[in-house]
Amino acid sequence: MRCEELIITKFNNIFTANNQKGKLFELKNRYCACFIVPLDGSIKFTYEGGSIVADGSHPIFIPEGLSYTNECLEDAQSLVFSFHTLRQYQAPTVLSRVSHTFARETYEAIEKALISGARERSSVVLRELYSLAASLFAAAEELSPGDEVIRKATELMHARYGDPTLTVAAVARQCFVSEIYLRKLFGRRLNVTPFRFLTDIRMTRARSLARERIPVKEIAAAVGFSDIYQFSRAYKRYYGYPPTETV
Repeated sequence: MRCEELIITKFNNIFTANNQKGKLFELKNRYCACFIVPLDGSIKFTYEGGSIVADGSHPIFIPEGLSYTNECLEDAQSLVFSFHTLRQYQAPTVLSRVSHTFARETYEAIEKALISGARERSSVVLRELYSLAASLFAAAEELSPGDEVIRKATELMHARYGDPTLTVAAVARQCFVSEIYLRKLFGRRLNVTPFRFLTDIRMTRARSLARERIPVKEIAAAVGFSDIYQFSRAYKRYYGYPPTETV
């Protein structure tokens, strides 16, 4: 299974699963597909035809309709991203290890988009899912050069959105591609510009901080703006109101 073969038709939900060692349950005809990203512990999934183990270094993809037994081998906490796909797949797949920080930030970005009420929340959720997918399918034998660039670029943006020197040009340089090529890749794979992708990350975080009544100057610095007035203007363009009116 390759990343480019995965077509997500509808987002379902996200949740954190906590399993205790020895816990065992059976699930028939899973209602949707999902990525399971364990942050710690390990879980064994046994299905007709075999079994796989998910742990902190081995996230997995479980297809819609699969029947399996879930056995917790060690106390585990996992992030679960559920969605529907265009194709039906027959068996689960072990995926590439991703940074747990990146996985958590993707989870939080989706969570915030869902509660934001913004008109573009569906596109934000899908972009985050595809960004996560690009990283999860990053095994060398399954990854195209374009997927590798997307993976590196999105992980870099999530990790360094608070750095005011992080521009699209800087991301392109660190991915060893031209800015024009990076824009083309984002447009084809994620249906968004890299600037918009980075802005989504920054503004989602900024809104969260604004809700905590953090001073605007501190919010601006936390999300990569050295100029408070530039930040306030960008925030108002994005949400339609200034940070001080965030509820």
